[in-house]
Amino acid sequence: MRVDVVLKKSRGLIVIFLSLTLITAMTTVAAASVDLVFTYSDSLYSVPAATFDDGDRVYVKVTDNVTTGAGTETISVINDQDGNKISVSVTAGAASKLYYGSFIITSGADAAETIHMTNGQTATITANLGDDEYAGTAQITADYGITPLTDVIWTYSESSRTVEATEFRDGATVYLKVTDTKTKGGTKAITVKNNQIGNTISVNVTDSNGDSFYVGSFIVYSGANDDVNDKLALFHGQTATITADLAADGVSGTKIITAAYLASTVSQIYIKYQDTVLYNLVSSTNRNNPTVFAKGKIDEIYLKVNLLAGAPLNEATSSIVLYKLVDSETEEVSGSQEMNRDTGWAELIFNLSPAFDPDVDEHDRDGLYWVNATVVDTAGNSEDFNFYFIYDTTSPSVPDFQITSYDPTTGSITVSGTTVPDVSDPQEVEIFVNDSSKGTVTADANYQFVKSGIGLAKGTNYIKVQSMDKAGNKSKLSKTLKFAYNPEGLLSVVFRSTHVVRRDSPIGIIYSVTQAAEIVIRVYNLNGKLVKEWKGNASPGVANEWKWYGKNMYEEEVNNGVYICRISAKGSGNRERKIKLLAVLR
Repeated sequence: MRVDVVLKKSRGLIVIFLSLTLITAMTTVAAASVDLVFTYSDSLYSVPAATFDDGDRVYVKVTDNVTTGAGTETISVINDQDGNKISVSVTAGAASKLYYGSFIITSGADAAETIHMTNGQTATITANLGDDEYAGTAQITADYGITPLTDVIWTYSESSRTVEATEFRDGATVYLKVTDTKTKGGTKAITVKNNQIGNTISVNVTDSNGDSFYVGSFIVYSGANDDVNDKLALFHGQTATITADLAADGVSGTKIITAAYLASTVSQIYIKYQDTVLYNLVSSTNRNNPTVFAKGKIDEIYLKVNLLAGAPLNEATSSIVLYKLVDSETEEVSGSQEMNRDTGWAELIFNLSPAFDPDVDEHDRDGLYWVNATVVDTAGNSEDFNFYFIYDTTSPSVPDFQITSYDPTTGSITVSGTTVPDVSDPQEVEIFVNDSSKGTVTADANYQFVKSGIGLAKGTNYIKVQSMDKAGNKSKLSKTLKFAYNPEGLLSVVFRSTHVVRRDSPIGIIYSVTQAAEIVIRVYNLNGKLVKEWKGNASPGVANEWKWYGKNMYEEEVNNGVYICRISAKGSGNRERKIKLLAVLR
Protein backbone atom coordinates (compact mmCIF):
# COMPACT_ATOMS: atom_id res chain seq x y z
CA MET A 1 0.00 0.00 0.00
CA ARG A 2 1.25 3.50 -0.79
CA VAL A 3 2.31 5.60 2.16
CA ASP A 4 0.62 8.74 0.83
CA VAL A 5 -2.70 6.90 0.59
CA VAL A 6 -2.35 5.66 4.17
CA LEU A 7 -1.60 9.16 5.36
CA LYS A 8 -4.63 10.58 3.58
CA LYS A 9 -6.86 7.93 5.12
CA SER A 10 -5.39 8.56 8.56
CA ARG A 11 -5.97 12.31 8.23
CA GLY A 12 -9.58 11.63 7.14
CA LEU A 13 -10.22 9.41 10.14
CA ILE A 14 -8.80 12.04 12.46
CA VAL A 15 -11.03 14.74 10.95
CA ILE A 16 -14.10 12.51 11.28
CA PHE A 17 -13.18 11.63 14.88
CA LEU A 18 -12.66 15.28 15.81
CA SER A 19 -15.94 16.30 14.18
CA LEU A 20 -17.89 13.61 16.04
CA THR A 21 -16.23 14.61 19.31
CA LEU A 22 -17.17 18.29 18.79
CA ILE A 23 -20.78 17.45 17.89
CA THR A 24 -21.07 15.18 20.93
CA ALA A 25 -19.67 17.90 23.17
CA MET A 26 -22.03 20.54 21.76
CA THR A 27 -25.02 18.25 22.17
CA THR A 28 -24.03 17.49 25.74
CA VAL A 29 -23.64 21.20 26.61
CA ALA A 30 -26.97 22.14 25.00
CA ALA A 31 -28.88 19.44 26.87
CA ALA A 32 -27.27 20.39 30.10
CA SER A 33 -28.14 24.15 29.90
CA VAL A 34 -31.92 24.00 29.17
CA ASP A 35 -33.70 25.46 32.23
CA LEU A 36 -36.15 23.26 34.07
CA VAL A 37 -39.01 24.98 35.96
CA PHE A 38 -41.00 23.21 38.68
CA THR A 39 -44.02 24.64 40.58
CA TYR A 40 -45.23 23.63 44.05
CA SER A 41 -48.03 24.56 46.45
CA ASP A 42 -45.94 24.45 49.64
CA SER A 43 -42.87 26.23 50.97
CA LEU A 44 -41.01 22.92 51.35
CA TYR A 45 -41.21 22.48 47.56
CA SER A 46 -42.54 18.96 48.12
CA VAL A 47 -46.08 19.08 46.65
CA PRO A 48 -46.04 19.70 42.87
CA ALA A 49 -48.94 21.79 41.60
CA ALA A 50 -50.03 23.46 38.36
CA THR A 51 -53.41 25.00 39.40
CA PHE A 52 -53.77 27.66 42.07
CA ASP A 53 -56.60 29.49 43.85
CA ASP A 54 -57.11 33.25 44.18
CA GLY A 55 -54.40 34.61 46.53
CA ASP A 56 -52.32 31.42 46.51
CA ARG A 57 -48.51 31.58 46.57
CA VAL A 58 -46.77 29.69 43.77
CA TYR A 59 -43.43 28.19 44.87
CA VAL A 60 -40.90 27.86 42.01
CA LYS A 61 -37.74 25.73 41.72
CA VAL A 62 -35.44 26.31 38.72
CA THR A 63 -32.26 24.66 37.47
CA ASP A 64 -30.31 24.42 34.24
CA ASN A 65 -27.84 21.87 35.71
CA VAL A 66 -25.02 24.29 34.99
CA THR A 67 -25.50 27.66 36.69
CA THR A 68 -24.40 27.68 40.31
CA GLY A 69 -23.46 30.19 42.95
CA ALA A 70 -24.80 32.04 45.97
CA GLY A 71 -26.45 34.87 44.01
CA THR A 72 -29.98 35.78 42.89
CA GLU A 73 -31.42 35.41 39.39
CA THR A 74 -34.63 36.81 37.85
CA ILE A 75 -37.36 34.90 36.05
CA SER A 76 -40.56 36.25 34.42
CA VAL A 77 -44.25 35.39 34.70
CA ILE A 78 -46.72 36.55 32.02
CA ASN A 79 -50.51 36.28 31.88
CA ASP A 80 -51.15 34.39 28.64
CA GLN A 81 -54.51 36.07 28.01
CA ASP A 82 -54.11 39.67 29.20
CA GLY A 83 -50.34 40.06 28.68
CA ASN A 84 -49.56 41.59 32.08
CA LYS A 85 -46.11 40.55 33.30
CA ILE A 86 -44.07 40.51 36.53
CA SER A 87 -40.48 39.66 37.49
CA VAL A 88 -39.70 37.17 40.26
CA SER A 89 -36.40 36.72 42.09
CA VAL A 90 -35.02 33.19 42.63
CA THR A 91 -32.13 32.57 44.99
CA ALA A 92 -29.52 29.79 44.95
CA GLY A 93 -30.26 27.14 47.54
CA ALA A 94 -28.05 24.83 49.57
CA ALA A 95 -28.10 22.21 46.85
CA SER A 96 -25.83 23.00 43.93
CA LYS A 97 -27.42 24.45 40.78
CA LEU A 98 -30.98 24.82 42.30
CA TYR A 99 -32.73 28.20 42.64
CA TYR A 100 -35.86 28.90 44.69
CA GLY A 101 -38.49 31.67 44.72
CA SER A 102 -42.23 32.37 44.85
CA PHE A 103 -44.99 34.74 43.73
CA ILE A 104 -48.73 35.23 44.28
CA ILE A 105 -51.64 35.05 41.82
CA THR A 106 -54.64 37.29 42.49
CA SER A 107 -57.86 38.49 40.92
CA GLY A 108 -56.78 41.97 42.05
CA ALA A 109 -54.17 44.24 40.50
CA ASP A 110 -50.54 43.44 39.69
CA ALA A 111 -48.07 44.26 42.46
CA ALA A 112 -44.54 43.35 43.48
CA GLU A 113 -44.17 39.60 42.74
CA THR A 114 -47.99 39.42 42.47
CA ILE A 115 -49.69 38.83 39.12
CA HIS A 116 -53.30 39.50 38.18
CA MET A 117 -55.16 36.48 36.79
CA THR A 118 -58.89 35.87 36.49
CA ASN A 119 -60.49 32.49 36.91
CA GLY A 120 -59.53 30.10 34.11
CA GLN A 121 -56.58 32.12 32.82
CA THR A 122 -53.08 30.67 32.41
CA ALA A 123 -49.64 32.15 33.00
CA THR A 124 -46.24 31.11 31.64
CA ILE A 125 -43.15 31.11 33.89
CA THR A 126 -39.92 31.60 31.89
CA ALA A 127 -36.41 30.99 33.32
CA ASN A 128 -33.01 31.47 31.67
CA LEU A 129 -30.41 31.19 34.43
CA GLY A 130 -27.50 30.97 32.02
CA ASP A 131 -28.74 33.88 29.94
CA ASP A 132 -28.42 31.78 26.77
CA GLU A 133 -30.86 30.69 24.09
CA TYR A 134 -32.06 27.68 26.07
CA ALA A 135 -34.76 29.15 28.33
CA GLY A 136 -37.21 26.84 30.04
CA THR A 137 -40.92 27.34 30.77
CA ALA A 138 -43.74 26.03 32.91
CA GLN A 139 -47.44 26.91 32.81
CA ILE A 140 -49.88 27.39 35.69
CA THR A 141 -53.67 27.83 35.70
CA ALA A 142 -55.89 30.05 37.90
CA ASP A 143 -58.69 27.89 39.30
CA TYR A 144 -60.71 29.97 41.74
CA GLY A 145 -63.51 27.46 42.08
CA ILE A 146 -65.93 29.90 40.44
CA THR A 147 -68.88 28.40 38.62
CA PRO A 148 -69.64 30.49 35.51
CA LEU A 149 -72.85 32.47 36.06
CA THR A 150 -75.29 33.68 33.44
CA ASP A 151 -75.55 37.46 33.33
CA VAL A 152 -78.99 38.92 34.07
CA ILE A 153 -80.06 42.07 32.21
CA TRP A 154 -82.90 44.47 33.05
CA THR A 155 -84.12 47.34 30.84
CA TYR A 156 -86.02 50.41 32.07
CA SER A 157 -87.75 53.43 30.59
CA GLU A 158 -86.46 55.97 33.14
CA SER A 159 -83.20 56.80 34.89
CA SER A 160 -84.33 55.77 38.39
CA ARG A 161 -84.62 52.21 37.02
CA THR A 162 -87.95 51.42 38.64
CA VAL A 163 -90.20 50.97 35.59
CA GLU A 164 -89.13 47.96 33.53
CA ALA A 165 -89.73 48.15 29.78
CA THR A 166 -88.93 46.20 26.63
CA GLU A 167 -90.63 48.47 24.09
CA PHE A 168 -89.14 51.85 23.30
CA ARG A 169 -90.11 54.74 21.10
CA ASP A 170 -88.01 56.66 18.60
CA GLY A 171 -85.25 58.58 20.41
CA ALA A 172 -85.92 56.90 23.75
CA THR A 173 -83.15 56.11 26.22
CA VAL A 174 -82.85 52.49 27.27
CA TYR A 175 -81.63 52.35 30.88
CA LEU A 176 -79.71 49.18 31.76
CA LYS A 177 -78.89 47.19 34.88
CA VAL A 178 -76.68 44.08 34.62
CA THR A 179 -75.30 41.58 37.13
CA ASP A 180 -73.79 38.11 37.30
CA THR A 181 -73.91 38.32 41.16
CA LYS A 182 -70.13 37.87 41.36
CA THR A 183 -68.26 40.46 39.29
CA LYS A 184 -67.86 43.77 41.11
CA GLY A 185 -66.43 47.23 40.48
CA GLY A 186 -65.11 49.07 37.46
CA THR A 187 -66.52 49.47 33.98
CA LYS A 188 -67.40 46.68 31.56
CA ALA A 189 -68.50 46.69 27.92
CA ILE A 190 -71.65 45.01 26.64
CA THR A 191 -73.00 44.84 23.08
CA VAL A 192 -76.32 45.72 21.48
CA LYS A 193 -77.17 44.30 18.05
CA ASN A 194 -80.00 45.07 15.63
CA ASN A 195 -81.41 41.60 14.94
CA GLN A 196 -82.71 42.47 11.47
CA ILE A 197 -79.94 44.65 9.98
CA GLY A 198 -76.98 43.48 12.07
CA ASN A 199 -75.58 46.85 13.11
CA THR A 200 -74.08 46.87 16.63
CA ILE A 201 -72.86 49.28 19.28
CA SER A 202 -70.74 48.78 22.39
CA VAL A 203 -72.10 50.25 25.64
CA ASN A 204 -70.13 50.79 28.85
CA VAL A 205 -71.78 49.78 32.13
CA THR A 206 -70.30 50.74 35.50
CA ASP A 207 -70.55 49.39 39.05
CA SER A 208 -69.93 52.55 41.05
CA ASN A 209 -71.19 51.10 44.34
CA GLY A 210 -69.22 47.86 44.27
CA ASP A 211 -72.43 45.84 44.69
CA SER A 212 -72.10 43.78 41.45
CA PHE A 213 -74.87 45.78 39.74
CA TYR A 214 -73.63 47.55 36.60
CA VAL A 215 -75.67 50.38 35.08
CA GLY A 216 -75.53 52.23 31.78
CA SER A 217 -77.75 53.43 28.96
CA PHE A 218 -78.07 53.82 25.21
CA ILE A 219 -80.52 55.37 22.74
CA VAL A 220 -82.62 53.70 20.06
CA TYR A 221 -83.65 55.88 17.14
CA SER A 222 -84.46 55.85 13.44
CA GLY A 223 -81.24 57.63 12.46
CA ALA A 224 -77.78 56.38 11.50
CA ASN A 225 -75.90 53.95 13.75
CA ASP A 226 -73.65 55.95 16.11
CA ASP A 227 -71.45 53.75 18.29
CA VAL A 228 -69.44 56.70 19.65
CA ASN A 229 -72.52 58.28 21.21
CA ASP A 230 -74.24 54.97 22.14
CA LYS A 231 -77.04 55.36 19.58
CA LEU A 232 -78.37 52.22 17.90
CA ALA A 233 -80.11 52.47 14.54
CA LEU A 234 -83.37 50.60 15.11
CA PHE A 235 -86.51 51.08 13.06
CA HIS A 236 -90.17 50.61 13.94
CA GLY A 237 -90.97 46.95 14.61
CA GLN A 238 -87.33 45.82 14.70
CA THR A 239 -85.74 44.10 17.70
CA ALA A 240 -82.29 44.32 19.26
CA THR A 241 -80.41 41.88 21.49
CA ILE A 242 -78.39 43.12 24.44
CA THR A 243 -75.55 40.72 25.35
CA ALA A 244 -73.51 40.90 28.57
CA ASP A 245 -70.64 38.74 29.86
CA LEU A 246 -69.24 40.71 32.78
CA ALA A 247 -66.82 38.02 33.97
CA ALA A 248 -65.71 37.09 30.44
CA ASP A 249 -66.40 33.48 31.45
CA GLY A 250 -68.16 32.55 28.24
CA VAL A 251 -71.60 32.37 29.89
CA SER A 252 -73.35 35.51 28.67
CA GLY A 253 -76.85 36.79 29.30
CA THR A 254 -79.17 38.39 26.74
CA LYS A 255 -82.21 40.65 26.65
CA ILE A 256 -84.36 41.58 23.65
CA ILE A 257 -85.99 44.98 23.20
CA THR A 258 -88.41 46.16 20.52
CA ALA A 259 -88.73 49.46 18.65
CA ALA A 260 -92.38 50.48 19.10
CA TYR A 261 -92.35 53.89 17.48
CA LEU A 262 -95.29 56.28 17.30
CA ALA A 263 -97.63 56.29 14.35
CA SER A 264 -97.93 60.05 14.93
CA THR A 265 -96.05 62.73 16.84
CA VAL A 266 -96.99 66.20 18.05
CA SER A 267 -95.64 69.05 15.97
CA GLN A 268 -97.46 71.94 17.69
CA ILE A 269 -99.88 72.29 20.62
CA TYR A 270 -100.94 75.83 21.52
CA ILE A 271 -103.46 77.76 23.60
CA LYS A 272 -104.80 80.62 21.45
CA TYR A 273 -107.08 83.62 21.46
CA GLN A 274 -108.32 85.05 18.15
CA ASP A 275 -105.60 83.07 16.29
CA THR A 276 -102.83 84.53 18.46
CA VAL A 277 -100.58 81.97 20.16
CA LEU A 278 -100.58 82.55 23.93
CA TYR A 279 -99.02 79.41 25.44
CA ASN A 280 -97.11 76.35 24.18
CA LEU A 281 -98.23 73.10 25.83
CA VAL A 282 -95.74 70.75 24.14
CA SER A 283 -93.76 70.00 27.34
CA SER A 284 -96.65 70.29 29.82
CA THR A 285 -97.52 66.59 29.95
CA ASN A 286 -97.38 65.85 33.69
CA ARG A 287 -100.74 66.11 35.42
CA ASN A 288 -99.10 66.53 38.82
CA ASN A 289 -96.62 69.12 37.64
CA PRO A 290 -97.92 71.16 34.69
CA THR A 291 -95.49 73.70 33.31
CA VAL A 292 -98.01 76.08 31.71
CA PHE A 293 -99.93 78.60 33.81
CA ALA A 294 -102.44 80.52 31.73
CA LYS A 295 -104.65 83.54 32.32
CA GLY A 296 -106.73 85.96 30.29
CA LYS A 297 -109.00 85.19 27.35
CA ILE A 298 -108.81 81.79 25.60
CA ASP A 299 -110.94 80.53 22.71
CA GLU A 300 -108.93 77.73 21.05
CA ILE A 301 -106.71 74.68 21.68
CA TYR A 302 -104.69 73.95 18.52
CA LEU A 303 -102.90 70.63 17.87
CA LYS A 304 -100.84 69.71 14.81
CA VAL A 305 -99.47 66.17 14.42
CA ASN A 306 -97.09 64.42 12.03
CA LEU A 307 -98.51 61.19 10.62
CA LEU A 308 -95.59 58.75 10.38
CA ALA A 309 -97.21 55.53 9.15
CA GLY A 310 -98.05 56.86 5.71
CA ALA A 311 -101.84 56.76 6.17
CA PRO A 312 -104.02 59.90 6.42
CA LEU A 313 -106.06 60.97 9.45
CA ASN A 314 -109.30 59.18 10.17
CA GLU A 315 -111.52 62.12 11.14
CA ALA A 316 -114.40 59.91 12.22
CA THR A 317 -112.46 58.23 15.04
CA SER A 318 -109.99 61.00 15.96
CA SER A 319 -110.91 63.54 18.63
CA ILE A 320 -109.72 66.45 20.77
CA VAL A 321 -111.47 67.26 24.06
CA LEU A 322 -110.84 69.69 26.95
CA TYR A 323 -111.65 68.72 30.55
CA LYS A 324 -111.52 70.57 33.85
CA LEU A 325 -110.14 68.38 36.65
CA VAL A 326 -111.90 68.90 39.96
CA ASP A 327 -110.50 66.65 42.68
CA SER A 328 -110.91 63.13 41.20
CA GLU A 329 -113.70 64.17 38.84
CA THR A 330 -113.55 65.47 35.26
CA GLU A 331 -115.87 68.10 33.82
CA GLU A 332 -116.00 68.31 30.03
CA VAL A 333 -115.63 71.86 28.75
CA SER A 334 -118.23 72.88 26.21
CA GLY A 335 -117.00 73.50 22.69
CA SER A 336 -116.62 72.02 19.22
CA GLN A 337 -113.84 70.31 17.30
CA GLU A 338 -112.65 70.71 13.75
CA MET A 339 -110.01 68.81 11.75
CA ASN A 340 -107.81 69.49 8.76
CA ARG A 341 -105.52 67.00 7.07
CA ASP A 342 -103.00 66.60 4.30
CA THR A 343 -100.27 64.16 3.34
CA GLY A 344 -98.17 63.42 6.42
CA TRP A 345 -99.91 65.83 8.82
CA ALA A 346 -103.21 66.75 10.44
CA GLU A 347 -104.70 69.52 12.59
CA LEU A 348 -107.12 68.95 15.48
CA ILE A 349 -108.71 72.12 16.86
CA PHE A 350 -110.94 72.53 19.91
CA ASN A 351 -113.01 75.74 19.90
CA LEU A 352 -114.16 76.79 23.38
CA SER A 353 -117.78 77.90 23.51
CA PRO A 354 -118.10 80.20 25.29
CA ALA A 355 -114.53 81.46 25.34
CA PHE A 356 -112.69 81.88 28.65
CA ASP A 357 -113.02 85.52 29.70
CA PRO A 358 -112.07 86.51 33.28
CA ASP A 359 -114.09 89.74 32.94
CA VAL A 360 -117.21 87.64 32.46
CA ASP A 361 -116.39 84.44 34.32
CA GLU A 362 -115.36 86.14 37.59
CA HIS A 363 -112.65 83.51 38.15
CA ASP A 364 -115.16 80.61 38.04
CA ARG A 365 -113.05 78.83 35.43
CA ASP A 366 -109.82 78.88 37.41
CA GLY A 367 -108.38 75.39 37.87
CA LEU A 368 -106.45 72.48 36.33
CA TYR A 369 -107.27 71.54 32.71
CA TRP A 370 -106.57 68.44 30.62
CA VAL A 371 -106.32 68.39 26.83
CA ASN A 372 -106.96 64.84 25.58
CA ALA A 373 -106.40 64.08 21.88
CA THR A 374 -106.78 60.74 20.12
CA VAL A 375 -105.15 60.57 16.69
CA VAL A 376 -106.17 57.63 14.48
CA ASP A 377 -105.07 57.10 10.89
CA THR A 378 -106.96 55.16 8.21
CA ALA A 379 -104.64 52.17 8.73
CA GLY A 380 -105.91 51.84 12.30
CA ASN A 381 -102.79 53.18 14.04
CA SER A 382 -103.79 55.13 17.13
CA GLU A 383 -101.98 57.44 19.54
CA ASP A 384 -103.26 59.29 22.61
CA PHE A 385 -101.78 62.64 23.61
CA ASN A 386 -102.39 64.36 26.95
CA PHE A 387 -101.45 67.88 27.98
CA TYR A 388 -102.21 69.84 31.16
CA PHE A 389 -102.32 73.49 32.15
CA ILE A 390 -103.47 75.61 35.06
CA TYR A 391 -105.83 78.46 34.31
CA ASP A 392 -105.52 81.12 37.01
CA THR A 393 -106.91 84.64 36.85
CA THR A 394 -106.92 85.34 40.59
CA SER A 395 -104.27 87.56 42.14
CA PRO A 396 -102.32 86.05 45.03
CA SER A 397 -102.63 87.43 48.54
CA VAL A 398 -100.20 90.01 49.84
CA PRO A 399 -97.19 88.23 51.38
CA ASP A 400 -96.13 88.80 54.97
CA PHE A 401 -92.62 90.16 55.36
CA GLN A 402 -90.19 91.59 57.88
CA ILE A 403 -86.69 93.01 58.09
CA THR A 404 -84.59 90.11 59.32
CA SER A 405 -81.31 91.93 59.79
CA TYR A 406 -79.59 95.27 59.28
CA ASP A 407 -75.94 95.88 58.45
CA PRO A 408 -75.03 99.40 59.60
CA THR A 409 -71.57 99.26 58.00
CA THR A 410 -73.01 98.84 54.49
CA GLY A 411 -76.42 100.36 55.00
CA SER A 412 -78.18 97.23 53.78
CA ILE A 413 -80.95 95.01 55.09
CA THR A 414 -82.20 91.44 54.69
CA VAL A 415 -85.90 90.95 54.04
CA SER A 416 -87.71 87.64 54.62
CA GLY A 417 -91.29 86.53 54.67
CA THR A 418 -93.98 84.07 53.66
CA THR A 419 -96.32 83.94 50.68
CA VAL A 420 -99.91 82.73 50.94
CA PRO A 421 -100.39 79.37 49.13
CA ASP A 422 -101.77 79.84 45.62
CA VAL A 423 -102.79 77.51 42.79
CA SER A 424 -99.93 78.88 40.67
CA ASP A 425 -97.08 78.54 43.15
CA PRO A 426 -94.21 79.09 43.62
CA GLN A 427 -94.51 82.86 43.68
CA GLU A 428 -91.91 85.47 42.80
CA VAL A 429 -91.62 88.21 45.43
CA GLU A 430 -90.40 91.65 44.39
CA ILE A 431 -88.93 94.04 46.98
CA PHE A 432 -89.32 97.79 46.61
CA VAL A 433 -87.44 100.55 48.45
CA ASN A 434 -88.83 104.02 47.88
CA ASP A 435 -90.89 102.61 44.96
CA SER A 436 -87.73 101.36 43.25
CA SER A 437 -87.40 97.61 42.64
CA LYS A 438 -84.53 95.92 44.43
CA GLY A 439 -85.01 92.59 42.64
CA THR A 440 -87.06 89.45 43.06
CA VAL A 441 -86.74 86.19 44.97
CA THR A 442 -88.64 82.90 44.53
CA ALA A 443 -90.50 81.44 47.49
CA ASP A 444 -89.47 77.89 48.40
CA ALA A 445 -91.66 74.80 48.85
CA ASN A 446 -92.61 76.07 52.33
CA TYR A 447 -93.70 79.43 50.83
CA GLN A 448 -90.80 81.24 52.50
CA PHE A 449 -88.46 83.75 50.88
CA VAL A 450 -85.28 85.61 51.89
CA LYS A 451 -83.40 88.37 50.07
CA SER A 452 -80.18 89.87 51.42
CA GLY A 453 -78.04 92.87 50.52
CA ILE A 454 -80.88 95.32 49.89
CA GLY A 455 -79.24 98.73 49.86
CA LEU A 456 -80.85 101.72 51.60
CA ALA A 457 -80.83 105.36 50.65
CA LYS A 458 -79.67 108.02 53.09
CA GLY A 459 -82.68 109.34 54.93
CA THR A 460 -86.11 107.73 55.20
CA ASN A 461 -86.69 104.46 53.34
CA TYR A 462 -90.15 103.04 52.58
CA ILE A 463 -90.01 99.25 52.08
CA LYS A 464 -92.78 97.21 50.41
CA VAL A 465 -93.15 93.80 48.77
CA GLN A 466 -95.38 92.35 46.08
CA SER A 467 -95.80 88.75 44.89
CA MET A 468 -96.53 87.38 41.41
CA ASP A 469 -97.74 83.84 40.73
CA LYS A 470 -96.60 81.70 37.78
CA ALA A 471 -99.62 82.78 35.74
CA GLY A 472 -98.44 86.37 35.99
CA ASN A 473 -101.07 87.59 38.44
CA LYS A 474 -99.73 90.15 40.93
CA SER A 475 -100.78 90.79 44.50
CA LYS A 476 -101.42 94.23 45.89
CA LEU A 477 -98.45 96.03 47.39
CA SER A 478 -97.86 95.27 51.05
CA LYS A 479 -98.05 97.74 53.86
CA THR A 480 -94.94 99.88 54.22
CA LEU A 481 -92.12 99.42 56.69
CA LYS A 482 -90.33 102.72 57.29
CA PHE A 483 -86.65 102.91 58.12
CA ALA A 484 -84.56 106.04 58.63
CA TYR A 485 -80.95 105.47 57.60
CA ASN A 486 -78.61 108.21 58.77
CA PRO A 487 -74.98 107.07 58.61
CA GLU A 488 -73.77 110.44 59.98
CA GLY A 489 -76.16 110.38 62.96
CA LEU A 490 -75.62 108.59 66.23
CA LEU A 491 -78.67 106.30 66.22
CA SER A 492 -80.44 104.25 63.55
CA VAL A 493 -83.64 102.31 64.32
CA VAL A 494 -85.66 99.86 62.24
CA PHE A 495 -88.67 97.75 63.14
CA ARG A 496 -88.44 94.10 62.07
CA SER A 497 -92.12 94.04 61.05
CA THR A 498 -95.25 96.11 61.60
CA HIS A 499 -95.42 97.95 64.93
CA VAL A 500 -98.06 95.62 66.35
CA VAL A 501 -97.79 93.06 69.13
CA ARG A 502 -100.00 90.07 68.40
CA ARG A 503 -100.43 86.83 70.31
CA ASP A 504 -97.00 85.16 70.54
CA SER A 505 -95.63 87.71 68.08
CA PRO A 506 -93.53 90.51 69.63
CA ILE A 507 -92.32 93.75 68.10
CA GLY A 508 -88.63 93.56 67.15
CA ILE A 509 -86.68 96.82 67.28
CA ILE A 510 -83.27 96.73 65.57
CA TYR A 511 -80.93 99.58 66.48
CA SER A 512 -77.31 100.54 65.83
CA VAL A 513 -74.98 103.41 66.74
CA THR A 514 -72.00 105.07 65.08
CA GLN A 515 -70.10 105.35 68.38
CA ALA A 516 -70.24 103.59 71.73
CA ALA A 517 -73.43 104.66 73.46
CA GLU A 518 -75.81 103.97 76.29
CA ILE A 519 -79.24 102.88 75.05
CA VAL A 520 -82.52 103.49 76.89
CA ILE A 521 -85.84 102.21 75.55
CA ARG A 522 -89.05 103.33 77.25
CA VAL A 523 -92.65 102.44 76.39
CA TYR A 524 -95.48 104.75 77.57
CA ASN A 525 -99.24 104.51 77.32
CA LEU A 526 -101.18 107.41 75.81
CA ASN A 527 -101.61 108.92 79.29
CA GLY A 528 -97.82 109.29 79.53
CA LYS A 529 -97.42 106.58 82.14
CA LEU A 530 -94.22 104.53 81.88
CA VAL A 531 -95.08 100.90 81.02
CA LYS A 532 -91.71 99.34 80.19
CA GLU A 533 -88.08 100.45 80.49
CA TRP A 534 -84.86 98.78 79.31
CA LYS A 535 -81.25 100.00 79.45
CA GLY A 536 -78.12 98.67 77.79
CA ASN A 537 -74.96 99.56 75.91
CA ALA A 538 -74.20 99.35 72.21
CA SER A 539 -70.97 99.25 70.20
CA PRO A 540 -70.59 101.01 66.86
CA GLY A 541 -71.23 99.07 63.64
CA VAL A 542 -73.23 96.31 65.35
CA ALA A 543 -76.95 95.71 64.81
CA ASN A 544 -78.74 94.96 68.09
CA GLU A 545 -82.33 93.92 68.70
CA TRP A 546 -84.78 94.48 71.54
CA LYS A 547 -88.16 92.74 71.59
CA TRP A 548 -91.32 93.90 73.32
CA TYR A 549 -93.91 91.23 74.02
CA GLY A 550 -96.59 93.68 75.12
CA LYS A 551 -95.79 93.33 78.83
CA ASN A 552 -95.09 95.87 81.55
CA MET A 553 -92.15 95.99 83.99
CA TYR A 554 -93.83 93.31 86.11
CA GLU A 555 -94.13 90.96 83.07
CA GLU A 556 -97.89 91.45 83.03
CA GLU A 557 -99.66 91.69 79.69
CA VAL A 558 -100.81 95.22 78.94
CA ASN A 559 -104.18 96.09 77.45
CA ASN A 560 -104.78 96.29 73.73
CA GLY A 561 -104.22 99.77 72.42
CA VAL A 562 -101.66 102.29 71.16
CA TYR A 563 -98.37 102.98 72.97
CA ILE A 564 -95.46 105.39 72.55
CA CYS A 565 -91.89 104.05 72.28
CA ARG A 566 -88.90 106.36 72.88
CA ILE A 567 -85.43 105.05 72.03
CA SER A 568 -82.51 107.18 73.28
CA ALA A 569 -78.78 106.89 72.61
CA LYS A 570 -76.17 108.81 74.63
CA GLY A 571 -72.62 108.84 73.32
CA SER A 572 -69.50 110.85 74.02
CA GLY A 573 -70.75 114.41 73.75
CA ASN A 574 -73.63 113.35 71.58
CA ARG A 575 -77.18 112.15 72.15
CA GLU A 576 -80.09 111.24 69.89
CA ARG A 577 -83.54 109.75 70.27
CA LYS A 578 -86.31 108.28 68.12
CA ILE A 579 -90.02 108.14 68.92
CA LYS A 580 -92.31 105.48 67.40
CA LEU A 581 -95.94 104.47 67.89
CA LEU A 582 -96.60 100.85 68.87
CA ALA A 583 -99.80 98.85 69.13
CA VAL A 584 -101.01 95.79 71.01
CA LEU A 585 -103.72 93.71 69.40
CA ARG A 586 -104.30 90.22 70.77
